[in-house]
Amino acid sequence: MKNTYKDRKLAGKVAVFAFTAMMLVACDKSAETSVTSSGGGGNDSGPAETVRLDAFNDFQCTSNWTNRDGGLGLTVGSGSGTCQTSFPGKPGIYQITLLAQTEREGQSPYRISINGTQVSSGKFPFSQGELNCKCYRQPWTKYCPDVVMNLNAGTHQINTGDIIGFYGEEEYLCGKHGAYSKWRGMIFNPVN
Repeated sequence: MKNTYKDRKLAGKVAVFAFTAMMLVACDKSAETSVTSSGGGGNDSGPAETVRLDAFNDFQCTSNWTNRDGGLGLTVGSGSGTCQTSFPGKPGIYQITLLAQTEREGQSPYRISINGTQVSSGKFPFSQGELNCKCYRQPWTKYCPDVVMNLNAGTHQINTGDIIGFYGEEEYLCGKHGAYSKWRGMIFNPVN
């Protein structure tokens, strides 16, 4: 078979693509190994690592939470709810980031606590930058979708086993359509 310039050029592109894919997989796997999830130990040896807690899998919540468009959100008309978990990471000072799934119809109030003491509170921002009660184009998930935003919950001392709490409320600014305090989880990045 004749090896033409086009064949060599294509082979080069395939090799670059394969190398890039291999590096992405390797980077993805190394990121996974540096993340502690619930069930991680409280071993004090070595530096603290990033801890990512998933709203669905790592928190125990009151019965009025459900899967709402990929986020953990309150059931319609339930008012408010709480979730909590035991911190699985090493003791240290952590920057807390709340992964909030913002909505167009309201700004759900929320609070984060450690061992029952409130350490952060606020309202989710609007997903579209402002209140939008008139998203009639369907599917709304395409034309005025929820947006997951990282909300800074401050820097705090956290010890292994501390109880991390989340409180959320519904908000109805568009009549029967509201915001349901949807969230995805929290990330705890150690501060050196």
